[in-house]
Amino acid sequence: MINGTTVRLAKTVEINFLNCVKHGLWASNAPRVIGWKQGEILVFIVNKCIAGIAEVCGEGFKSYDKVWSDQIYRYRIPVRFIATFLPENRQSFEPTRAEMRRVWGNNYGVHIVNQTPLPVSIIDQINEALDDVTSDNIQFEVELEDNLQREREARKGNQKDELPSAERRRLRELAQEITYKRVPMDKKDPEDMLTILLIKRVRNDTQRLDTITKSEFAKHLESKHRELMTAIPMEKIRQNAKKLLDMMGLMRPTDVQYGKGRYLVVSDSHGKHTPSEMFQLLRVMDADLRFEKIFHIGHILDDDGLVSFRWNTFRKLVIVSRPEEASEIEEYIRGSDGNALFNVVQDEVMLGNLEVSNQDLVQDYSKTMFGGAAIEPQMFPNTVLLSGHRQEMDTRVTHEGVSIVACPGCICTPHIQKAVRKICEGDVIKVVKSQPEYTYTHRRRKFIYRLWQRGMFIVEVDDDGNFSLIPCRIYEVDMPDGSTQFCTAYFDRIYTESGPMEPDSKTLVVGDAHVPRHDPRVLDIIDQVSADFKADILVNVGDYMNYGALNHHALDRHEPIFDDLTEDYAFARYLLKKMSKWGKQRYILRGNHERFSRDFIRKNPQLENALSFDLWVGCESLGYEIVDYQKILTLGSVSFAHGDINRRSPNTIRRLFPNHPTLIGHFHKPQIKGDLFGVGLMGLLDQEYNAEDFSNWIHGFGMVLQYRGVAFATTIPIIDYHLLMNSKVYSSERDDFWSLPEYTTEVSFRFRE
Repeated sequence: MINGTTVRLAKTVEINFLNCVKHGLWASNAPRVIGWKQGEILVFIVNKCIAGIAEVCGEGFKSYDKVWSDQIYRYRIPVRFIATFLPENRQSFEPTRAEMRRVWGNNYGVHIVNQTPLPVSIIDQINEALDDVTSDNIQFEVELEDNLQREREARKGNQKDELPSAERRRLRELAQEITYKRVPMDKKDPEDMLTILLIKRVRNDTQRLDTITKSEFAKHLESKHRELMTAIPMEKIRQNAKKLLDMMGLMRPTDVQYGKGRYLVVSDSHGKHTPSEMFQLLRVMDADLRFEKIFHIGHILDDDGLVSFRWNTFRKLVIVSRPEEASEIEEYIRGSDGNALFNVVQDEVMLGNLEVSNQDLVQDYSKTMFGGAAIEPQMFPNTVLLSGHRQEMDTRVTHEGVSIVACPGCICTPHIQKAVRKICEGDVIKVVKSQPEYTYTHRRRKFIYRLWQRGMFIVEVDDDGNFSLIPCRIYEVDMPDGSTQFCTAYFDRIYTESGPMEPDSKTLVVGDAHVPRHDPRVLDIIDQVSADFKADILVNVGDYMNYGALNHHALDRHEPIFDDLTEDYAFARYLLKKMSKWGKQRYILRGNHERFSRDFIRKNPQLENALSFDLWVGCESLGYEIVDYQKILTLGSVSFAHGDINRRSPNTIRRLFPNHPTLIGHFHKPQIKGDLFGVGLMGLLDQEYNAEDFSNWIHGFGMVLQYRGVAFATTIPIIDYHLLMNSKVYSSERDDFWSLPEYTTEVSFRFRE
């Protein structure tokens, strides 16, 4: 049945397929269809079955005419249907899916999304499935309009019970009155007045609303309001309150718990301010990484009070709604004709033991950094992922131990929001307050919004609630065809709007081992990660050795020192050799602990050669290039430094590298501040000179993927010797592998005569 040389798959839903047949069109949000040639074949897949076969019969074009109910799909191409099949006569696509998995591997879903031309073996599998199957073209055309109407009604049936428009308008106005107190209580309709008083009495608690009795409610009313209850039944007031809370989005579940799986968390899409290309990137990632859910925190509405219609088809989307946006989200869902397929949750969700929530402590147009005084431990004692427009990460000490506070960054285009508050009057949205361009607020925002960063977090959770946080920064990249695409990175792959790509180079970043006070369990986890990551470059950002034997603090205090320098050097050499397989090209930076040796030699210059790190450890013979203390290593579009830069704080150091990704060690914790990425330590959390219970240190490492001149850097925490990444669990298995074996010391001289 299929004879074309170029065959592609077109996966869609039933109502969109019917519209494709009706209008003789196929369309996409991506411009790839523009380049398709006449005579190419499309095989339509609906509900895992082969629904039709069409031939491209014209040139691609761009249009914004409304054809499909869920999205615009502006890139279109004319098609002529060769065969259409009624639902009861369709053949399963599952056998062909098995062949696709064999040919393309587990990432075959990306090829479906990108509509990659099918190889011959897959075309043969489709032809085999359609062998002896007769087309239903005539019957399909006869029933087309009836089937379209049936699908429209079915989609409406998936919505909540619709209220009459007049009642919906009244409740919407009432919700605005509750929020903004626009009308004095004594001027309201008696039924509406009692409804508002009941909602206030139960404090928006839906469970309390079901249990409160008439007498309990009445005893808290003023006498003039209590008299009204004789004419209005309590159940009528209760039902009105439920309808009103439902319209305000306050009947949605709160604090929902999710278990094992891989999740994507994004923040602040701001309606129309997120371009369609960003949604395409999310689709590509979901097709390859197969998220259980995609969570949206922060602002999903733009300053016109609208949700982007492009979210409609994201069935995995869960909106964690902000209270001030909840009613408008509900209104959008009711008006979407059943096309809004996402779910809504109030307040927060729990991904295992990770809290994901909205926040109002750091404002959209603020320079205040997360962590520290902004997010007090009393507010969020455990690790939390909060909404915000900059991608950030920091650690802090709480009474329950060290925790992380992080923010994904936004996915919208940085912009200045002018409207501050909106009120619905009937069916009209009236802007109550805005920020003119001549105001101080607007002028200040004009500069601060430039600090916004696009990003997201991937979260993986196991059966016990353990989780791992993986930050992913989003950049615009110039592609070979001259276009610009949104791209991000996860583990060893670059994700573009066109699909996953191989990076130009991969760098593994480690630091602060403090040998011999390194942590063998952390080294073992990183060793397992490196075996899968297969880095081209290894960068050790310093403090590789502890140098306790030459610690100038102890020497200045004239304290006895019992560390064996020879054994420390032996351990350093032994581990450095094992780590040499972590990267083909290797660099090691000198940190402030390596400075101990330099300071000692300055006082005792006669021992310079005898105490040489290069002599004892032999970095050059192991293929390591040494970078001197307080020097910066730059590789392509990313830089590396130890972090002990003139005793500056991370917040100060980040200003030295604006718009240039830089990875540092020294502070012993994973952190993100602007374009500065701190990596966690490989050493023990108790280094003897610190108070472990009061140190905000966390183990970890960093990764950098470079692609077409752009560096995608990330920092990855190792929490409680447990890392979930790349669909694997990395945990310590070989502690003894990192122990120093027995050794002998030899000194040899080579003479040139």
